[in-house]
Amino acid sequence: MEEVKAQDLISIARNTIDAFNAADWEKMRTFMAPDGKYYEPATSRVIEGVDDMVELWKGWKTAFPDLTGEVTNIFATDDHVFLEVTWNGTHTGPLVTPFGEFAATYKPYTSRAAKMLEFDGELINVNRHYFDLLSILNQLGSRFSRSPLRAIATQTRSTLRQQPQMGHHRNTSIANCPNSL
Repeated sequence: MEEVKAQDLISIARNTIDAFNAADWEKMRTFMAPDGKYYEPATSRVIEGVDDMVELWKGWKTAFPDLTGEVTNIFATDDHVFLEVTWNGTHTGPLVTPFGEFAATYKPYTSRAAKMLEFDGELINVNRHYFDLLSILNQLGSRFSRSPLRAIATQTRSTLRQQPQMGHHRNTSIANCPNSL
């Protein structure tokens, strides 16, 4: 196999953003390993396989049909590319998240994100997309930002209650804090 240069990987990474912006899902498929993985820590989603990745990306475009990303910083190693992306879009369709589905607010948002792409040759094998979901939800309306926080707080309290408590620290855990959300 021919060696892939860092500059080639940077070009591929930029092309993924361009293909997303154009909603060119067939082109997106050409950049991804068929059994690759996509991680979206902000929503706790882990997607395996290019078909499911495309469906997830279509979901973002359904919620924000005008959603576009602009690469603001990018660099590469032998098999990784790191990008900073600024996303801009208007919420005109249903936004489906692990926290529920949110009807369109018709409000715009801007969000900065980071992506780490791991390559196997010229194909992206792992795509990690880090973004600030709370900032997005705040821009769409404050009622959205409270729902995910409640879900996270409830899960955290539940997890902490299941863990053994230690000595005098027992009363300082989040499980015993008043619910301020």
